[in-house]
Amino acid sequence: MPPPSVFSQSFAERLKVRRLLVYGPFLALGLVLVVLWALVLWFALVYPRSLEQDLQEDLHGIALNASQDTEQLMRETEGSLRTLDLLLLTRKNERQDLDATVSLLVDSLRDNSRGLTDLMLASADGRLWRIPSVTGEPYIDLGRKSFLSELGRPGGPSIVIGRPLQLRPGAHFVVPMATRLSAPAGPFTATVGFIDVDALQRLYRARTMRAGMAILLERDDGIAMARWPEVPGLVGSNLRELPGGAPLPPDPPASGEFVVARSPADGLERIVSYRVLQDYPMRLYVSFERDRILGGYLQQRRAVLAFSVLVSVIALGLLVWFTRLHQRDRRREFERQMLEQQARRERERHQAVMSAMAQSVNVLMLALDTDERVLFCNKAFERRFDLPDRSWQGRQASELFDRLYPVVRPLIQRAFAGETSVVEMRDDEGISRPMPLDGDDRGESRYVELTYAPLVSEDGAIIGAYGVARDVTDAKQEQLRLLRASNTDPLTGLLNRAGFASEAGAAVRRASGRDELVALLYLDLDRFKPVNDEHGHPVGDALLQAVAGRLRHALRPQDLVARVGGDEFAVFLAQVARPEDAQVVADKLVHALTMPFRIGALELHIGTSVGYCVRWAREAQLDELIEQADDQLYRAKRAGKGRSSGSLCAQRPGQPDIGRV
Repeated sequence: MPPPSVFSQSFAERLKVRRLLVYGPFLALGLVLVVLWALVLWFALVYPRSLEQDLQEDLHGIALNASQDTEQLMRETEGSLRTLDLLLLTRKNERQDLDATVSLLVDSLRDNSRGLTDLMLASADGRLWRIPSVTGEPYIDLGRKSFLSELGRPGGPSIVIGRPLQLRPGAHFVVPMATRLSAPAGPFTATVGFIDVDALQRLYRARTMRAGMAILLERDDGIAMARWPEVPGLVGSNLRELPGGAPLPPDPPASGEFVVARSPADGLERIVSYRVLQDYPMRLYVSFERDRILGGYLQQRRAVLAFSVLVSVIALGLLVWFTRLHQRDRRREFERQMLEQQARRERERHQAVMSAMAQSVNVLMLALDTDERVLFCNKAFERRFDLPDRSWQGRQASELFDRLYPVVRPLIQRAFAGETSVVEMRDDEGISRPMPLDGDDRGESRYVELTYAPLVSEDGAIIGAYGVARDVTDAKQEQLRLLRASNTDPLTGLLNRAGFASEAGAAVRRASGRDELVALLYLDLDRFKPVNDEHGHPVGDALLQAVAGRLRHALRPQDLVARVGGDEFAVFLAQVARPEDAQVVADKLVHALTMPFRIGALELHIGTSVGYCVRWAREAQLDELIEQADDQLYRAKRAGKGRSSGSLCAQRPGQPDIGRV
């Protein structure tokens, strides 16, 4: 029989626990109230002062990001101007605005730029020519005293940024950027690029996170270049002539903050963070209306005070709830322990069953319980994940799989839901490596078939999941090889008719969801048969390969191009901005294939006729596009070789009537 001291010690411990259960809720509730009212005092006294500091930090970060976006856009435009300058050095034409190679480069620079709307050549007297110049006349005359005169000044800058202007009445504002040519090209002394002010505003709109915030781009002399939100009449005006428009000294630091009592844009008091652009004579301001900072805070403070009083009033009622909750938790704890004992017995039983599975198969096998703890894995799995014998017992699946866990977790969850999943995927994560009897490792892509299914008990309850991973590389590679061979023209490497139909059909469906314009072009080579007859089929094949390469070079990477017949090609254009752009592309292809081809010692001259069709994707069917483009191709050939003919889509609501070409 235990001595009395043991009973006394046990009783004292039970009494201590009972007192803790009785007074614990009161102590916890008192601690919660102390913390709550401490937070209320902090929110009422300290938090308002921190709001302005936090806002300044946010404005500083936004100013940094917005200035980097602006500089990137400016650098892209400057790079385009430098590229055009380098090309002009190699061209010997008197009128570079009519040079076809220069025109192709300019078209490419316009298409690949985010904000560049146009590139022009300028003379010393301020006249500008578009590229290509259709009439040979200046597109616009800025006058001798325009910003271009800075380039001609001795010791002047090599690049200047002008005041925003409209190239035509009612057009969007653009920011001109000009660079001096390395060598005069005929009458031209400079290149000029025009940056769309709307593009700058879109950059800034993405950075303005809430109402009351504004972003302004200003040239060093005070000229407003762009602002979001827009203020009518502000772009192009001199802010220094407006109240509050000169808050900085002539040579300010690279970045900083200040408060302006009256913004030149809207007359409001604003907290401002600014940043000076590194490579360009401009500053960027990010501001926030000061009155908005505390507007929402006052309502929040009243709500917090009311909530705190309510919590204090019902504190005694919560005590009863805490007591009942504790009793319920004790019952749940007892039930949980019982369930854990049962689950442990079930795991032991099923582990014995799983251990009887074949250990010699050349696949990875794994079994998990519903908590994703490992019940069993075979020898192949242990070798793949370098696990010592039976070290996996009781470990979590996420711990075993490590970085592969996100790949298999959805399959495990579906197995827990009663679904069987069979997934074939590219084995970039090395699920199937190393596996016995796989041959040598040549670094090629591997493919694996993952199968996960529910693990069901005798009474039909789902008690876990099991998975099998099998290497199916050989079968998958053969399947991919056959698919590529069936969709590719073996001579040119372009899509064949079947591959073009599949890819173009998918592109039409994608464009339909975005309500875009699409275009399909049919090309038939002119004078190709005489080349075959005179020089033989090897020369003809080499010529077709050269045509394919020239088509790829003339089109965008996302455009589809296919050889659909002997000397017939098809092109599919997605994301067509305007219906007229299809005519531009068609003329571009006609010009590209009119240039002579050098095949060995031969110089061959062929050409092409192009038929095209433009439709709204939601209203288009691929077969209809092909039929329309084919009809237009024969119209072009009947009208004379080396030209294009097209059919544009019908008028859409809210769109101008674009008719037919």
